[in-house]
Amino acid sequence: MDAPIDTSFALYRPNPPFAIGPALRSGKPYVARHMSWYADTLHRTEEERYYVAHASGSSTWAAYLKERGHA
Repeated sequence: MDAPIDTSFALYRPNPPFAIGPALRSGKPYVARHMSWYADTLHRTEEERYYVAHASGSSTWAAYLKERGHA
């Protein structure tokens, strides 16, 4: 089905020409879960704690957690 671009998950071929569209939205069985939406930030794994502690300023999720004292 034709759909607007979904910026939360996208796949690109190497070195494509710039284009806004076309874009496609898939359904079952080709679906993906954005797992960070389901993260328990109060009980993070060792890997998640490491990521937040070492993430650059370009990570908005890590910056958000650091700002609120969850790093």
